Amino acid sequence: MAVPGNYSPCACLAHSTQRPTPCQDEAISRNGGGTFIDWTDMLSPLPHNSLRKPPYVCHLCPYFSYYKPYLNRHLRTHSSESPFVCQTCGHRFRHSYRLKTHMRIHTGERPYACKFCGKSYTRKESLDFHHSVAHVKADNFT
Repeated sequence: MAVPGNYSPCACLAHSTQRPTPCQDEAISRNGGGTFIDWTDMLSPLPHNSLRKPPYVCHLCPYFSYYKPYLNRHLRTHSSESPFVCQTCGHRFRHSYRLKTHMRIHTGERPYACKFCGKSYTRKESLDFHHSVAHVKADNFT
């Protein structure tokens, strides 16, 4: 599969009108050319005077990345490979961060605490939801 688009020496998004929009599978975004850009590529843009190397391309969908580990991570979404295994219950995961948050079930770790009422959560998203529902007015006064 050929990668569409022209690659200029200044390929960083700071000089572009492209903005990421979520994809249903991973944190990737679609640019104007109809190809996919891994959002983590935006975290460390190459210098302005260097040409970007040809990207690593998924042979099953339009996804591509400039970093091989990101493509390898993406390829697990097309397979049943789940290399990360919980040593306590045997549950398998495709991504290491999912295993990390799962382990909090077994350890009882709840690192995200509400600054208003002290209730704690295993995931930041759960704390954010709690704030939006339980402390809407309280957030306006801080």
